[in-house]
Amino acid sequence: MYSQILHSILPLSRKDLTIGFFIVSIAIHLTFLLSLQWGFLNQFFNDASHRKGQAVDFFLIYQAGKDSISGERIYESIPKDVPYSYQNYRYLPISSFTLGILLSIFPPWTSYWVWIIFCEVILILLIILTKTLSKNMASFCLLSSMWLCFSPLYLEFYMGQFTFFLSAAFFVICYSYKKHRERMLSIIWILGVLVKFTGLLLVPLLCKYKKYKTIVICLTILCTTTLIYFYFHKEDIPTFLYNVSNIGKLASYNLHAGNLGFQAFLGIVIKKALPDTNMSFHLLSHRLLLNIQTIAFTAVKCISYGFIIFSLVITFLVRKENNFINLFSLWVCTYLLSAGEVWEHHFVLVLPALIFLYLERAKKIYLLIFLILAIPTPFIFFDIDTIGPQHFDPEQYWSLSVSIAYHAVKISGVIVLFICLMRNIFNKGTMAGHVQSDA
Repeated sequence: MYSQILHSILPLSRKDLTIGFFIVSIAIHLTFLLSLQWGFLNQFFNDASHRKGQAVDFFLIYQAGKDSISGERIYESIPKDVPYSYQNYRYLPISSFTLGILLSIFPPWTSYWVWIIFCEVILILLIILTKTLSKNMASFCLLSSMWLCFSPLYLEFYMGQFTFFLSAAFFVICYSYKKHRERMLSIIWILGVLVKFTGLLLVPLLCKYKKYKTIVICLTILCTTTLIYFYFHKEDIPTFLYNVSNIGKLASYNLHAGNLGFQAFLGIVIKKALPDTNMSFHLLSHRLLLNIQTIAFTAVKCISYGFIIFSLVITFLVRKENNFINLFSLWVCTYLLSAGEVWEHHFVLVLPALIFLYLERAKKIYLLIFLILAIPTPFIFFDIDTIGPQHFDPEQYWSLSVSIAYHAVKISGVIVLFICLMRNIFNKGTMAGHVQSDA
C-alpha cells in the first residue's frame, strides 16, 4: 500500500531513481575533486583537519623513492625533498624501489596530482568493469554510484594514500574469480601486495582456494627484496621493526581521533570509562598488583585475536563453492575489526565486498551498510579547532559519550556486515568442496 502511495506521489520507476542517484553521485564526486584544490570538505574529516597537510602520506613514499635513488636510508628519512612528511615509513623496501622511484620523477606536487589523475582513470575502469557485471541499467547506476560518492575515498585522495589502489586490486580479484581467470587473479593480488602489504590479509582466502604457488611467489619477492635492502642497510632494521610493530599496539598513541577500528573504539572507551589505577589481590600467598586498564586492554587484544581465529576456522570449514565473495568480505571485515590501527580511508577496502555481495543477492541491508560507511562521521560537530596547532588530536578533549558517538559510526557498519556474512555462510552450509589448485 505504502509503495503504491509513494508511486502516485513520485511516479518514477526504479531505473529512473537509480539514474538520478547516479547523476547525484557524479556531482558529489566532482565536489570531492574540487575540494582537493580548495579544501571546503576538509572540515568533515579529522585527518584532513588535524594532520600535517594534504598529500602527507603521498610525500612519505615520494621521499622514500628519492632516498632510494640516492642510496640513502628510507626508514629514518628526513623530509628534505617534500614540503612536509612523517619519518615513520612503514612500507616494505620494494614499494620505495618501484612505486616510490616512479612517483619521484616529477616535482612533489606535480607527482601528487598525476597520482590523483591515475586514480581517476582506475576509477573509470572499475566503473566499466561494474557495467559488465551488472544485470541491468538500474543495477549499474546503483553500484557505480557506490564508487563515486564514498566519503572515505575523498580522504584517500586528500592524504595521497594507496589503499584505493589495493581496493581496486581486490575488486579485480573478485572479478577474475567470477570470470574464472585464475592467472589474472594471482597477478593482480601480487601487484596489490607489492604496493601495499595490507593485501596479505587475503592469504587465508588464497590458501582456502589452493593458491599456494601464488602465495609462495609473492612472499619470495617480498622476502628477497627486503633481505637485500637490509643487507646493505642493517642500521634500518630496528627502525623498521619499531615502525611496523607500533601499528598493532593498543597504546595511548594509537587511541586517537584518526583511528576508527574496532580495537581502537574499545580501547578509547576503556581509557575514558575505567580508572587508571592498580588493583591488589592475593593468589597462593602472593600479592599481585594489576592495573585495571591494562587488564581491560589485554581483553581487547584477546577479542581482536578471537576475530582472526574465528575467521580462520570459518574459512577452512565452509565449502568453497559459491563462498568466495563471502570469505573475501569476511577477511576485509576481520582486518577492520582486529587491526590495531584503522584509518578512515581504509574503509575503501569494503567497497568491492559490498558491490559483489549486492551483485550476488540484491539485499537492502547492503545498501544500508554502504550508507553508514559512505556518510562522513559526525566529526564536524565535535571538532575543536581553537586549541593548539593543526597537527593535534581532538580526541583528548572529548567526553566518553562524544568519543562513542564519533567512533561507533563506521565500525557499526562493519559489524552489521560481519553478521550478514555469518548468515550467508551458514545458510550455505559447511561441507568442504573441491577447487582446482594453481600449485
